[in-house]
Amino acid sequence: YSNQVDLNSLQETHDERMRKFQYLVDRYEINRDFATRLRGLEGYEIVFIVDDSGSMNTPL
Repeated sequence: YSNQVDLNSLQETHDERMRKFQYLVDRYEINRDFATRLRGLEGYEIVFIVDDSGSMNTPL
């Protein structure tokens, strides 16, 4: 058993991720500077907690 990773598959994976990222940047017209900052989060797990209940519309 070898723990070596095929560098070609890693590169393809990186290229595929970048293609998908560029698609999202283009689709949602994300600012170039912000997109660069988003790329800095690669490798992190990001969780969104979203509440769309009626109480969110109540003024403070």
